[in-house]
Formats: sequence, structure tokens, C-alpha cells
Amino acid sequence: MSDDNLSLPEARVQAEVARAELRGALGDALGWFSPTRLKAEAAQVASHQIGEVKTKLRRSVTSHPLIAWPALALIGASIAWLLRAPFMALVQGGTDAVQAVRTHFSTRK
Repeated sequence: MSDDNLSLPEARVQAEVARAELRGALGDALGWFSPTRLKAEAAQVASHQIGEVKTKLRRSVTSHPLIAWPALALIGASIAWLLRAPFMALVQGGTDAVQAVRTHFSTRK
């Protein structure tokens, strides 16, 4: 039968099938743009890019060892520079505690 000669019940069935297909297609399309899916894809892309950077860095370090050692020393010095304040606070706290104990026991005569 051609589409022009459909009976009313057949046309309704065909319309329901078309609506169901449209709902399914819209659901799939909306699923592509869901926040969880977009977030997962962004995390995957970022992870992949970080992996590529790590691989390039490893290749660079192994192919240029004379540059790698000073770069590692610079990174180590930077980390030490960033950690100097907590280390100094720890040392100052230790010396204050020693001074407090020394003062406490020296005044107890």
C-alpha cells in the first residue's frame, strides 16, 4: 500500500511509530549533551593531553640529559623555596618550645 491509501488505524500506528523514533532520537541527542557525559569526555581529553605531555617530557629528558639535570635542579630548588616558610615555622616553633621548657625549669629553683 502506498502512503496515500492508508486507513485511519494504519496511519495512527505509523504516526505512533514515527513519534517513538523521534522520542528515541531526541533522547539520544540530549544524552550526548548531558553534563555528566560532557564532564567525563572533558576529563578523558585532559587525561589524554597530560599523558602526551608526560611522554614528550620523558623523550625530551632522555634525548637531552645535559638540559634535564639543571631543569631538575631548578624544580627541586623551586619546591624547596615553596616549602621554606613551613620549614621555618616548624624550626621557630621548636626553638620556642625549647626556650619555654628551659625557662620553666630554670625558674624552678
